[in-house]
Amino acid sequence: MRRIPVDVPALGDIRFVQAEQQRDQQGEPVLRDGVPVQVASLLIKPKGERPEVLQVKVVRAEPVRVDENARVRITDLTATPWSRDGRDGVSYQAADITPIGGPQPPKQ
Repeated sequence: MRRIPVDVPALGDIRFVQAEQQRDQQGEPVLRDGVPVQVASLLIKPKGERPEVLQVKVVRAEPVRVDENARVRITDLTATPWSRDGRDGVSYQAADITPIGGPQPPKQ
């Protein structure tokens, strides 16, 4: 499937909700080229539209650690349409998610 670049500024205000390691159906961590895949939940608020939560995958060795409700920057966001077993949707992936301004939470 083709990855489609997303106009991040058009998403409006972007806030971090949470992130967790993606796991397969057997509960094992999902890796891409040996690197863990994190799934970040981000609250987006486009101007004049209803807010919604996007699930964005990020492949990175370190977990995504950002304070809850902190504004974030998304680098190289893409959307990939998918269809499987009569269901369809769009998955999102980014090169990175980082906090905008302010102190970063301590690394654990």
